[in-house]
Amino acid sequence: MRKLLRELRREFPFAKIEFTKRGHLRLCLPNGKTVLVASTPGCRHHLRHARADVRRQSKAERSQP
Repeated sequence: MRKLLRELRREFPFAKIEFTKRGHLRLCLPNGKTVLVASTPGCRHHLRHARADVRRQSKAERSQP
């Protein structure tokens, strides 16, 4: 879990990272959106999926009028 936390902090230095009650990691983005990441990823591509989720949340903010 420390490795995952370190990878997320390195990848998303602008996001506030906190733990949920259920053990997931919550990335709070500067635009107010949140992204949830499992603390024990079942897939080795977890960082790629987290990157895609952050990109989608950031894109959703820019596309709003």
